Amino acid sequence: GSPGLFALIDDEARCRFNDGDGAALRSRMDASLTGSTAYKAMRDASCFAVAHFAGDVSYDSKSFVASNSNAARPEILAFLVENTASDFLRAALGARLEDAAATASPPRPGRRLFGRTVIQAFRSELDTLIRALEAEGTQCHYVRCLKPNAELLPASFDEEAMLRQCRYSGLLETVHIRQYGFPHRQPMLKFVERYAPVMWPAECAARWGRPLPTNVRELPAAELHAWAECMAGLVQRRCDLSAGEIFVGHTKVFMRAAASAYLEDWLCERHAAAISLQAAVRRLIWRKRYLAVQAAALKL
Repeated sequence: GSPGLFALIDDEARCRFNDGDGAALRSRMDASLTGSTAYKAMRDASCFAVAHFAGDVSYDSKSFVASNSNAARPEILAFLVENTASDFLRAALGARLEDAAATASPPRPGRRLFGRTVIQAFRSELDTLIRALEAEGTQCHYVRCLKPNAELLPASFDEEAMLRQCRYSGLLETVHIRQYGFPHRQPMLKFVERYAPVMWPAECAARWGRPLPTNVRELPAAELHAWAECMAGLVQRRCDLSAGEIFVGHTKVFMRAAASAYLEDWLCERHAAAISLQAAVRRLIWRKRYLAVQAAALKL
């Protein structure tokens, strides 16, 4: 396919930073992105618009090439390497010259840049962040911040401004999508481990035919799927939910807000009851020990 907007800006910055301008960049964008519904050309020779979900946003490409040309010119690096008295600076710049020369593109008329551009640095750092998050198994949560008023005054709430921010940021559409979809999704193993104590699948346990494993993780995949389906059926019957409120997929269990709220409330209620029961049992155990110690002391 055709290159994207960032790729075009990056190519101009690396190969034509000395003679590239907004008009030249706009010409390349018109040639490559005319077929895209998100790109819109404007009458000004250096301006264009991008169709975002909140509306068209216009940009001026006059300073795009210069702003993206963050890499240093090779002649400047060579001059600093030759004239600096610092061994550290000479080693650092020399290594940068060698690395940049190894990855440099074939010679072209005019001066060229060595090193990374702003876009390349941004992509590299973003890829590094994503790999780090995936390696740690991080669950990302996003917080939408809204300004209560344009003057940023305390204890002042502008309803129209808040509603406008919700519409332009796509928050209302996101809420509608979450309502129509399944906002609560849990891996099947986690679902069974968490809710089996309050939604015990008695039918599946009776069909097991042998002592149950001490850990749910020891169940075969087919049996784990059967337990999840049985628990989902129990949730629908006990909560009197309509069909489709909870659905068991191949690896995950999908729940709407009503099913998830019912399960969490039921779990909290049973957890509180279990704590009360544990407290009563501990009280009985320690009372027996106390009476035994008291009786032994009286004998002495």
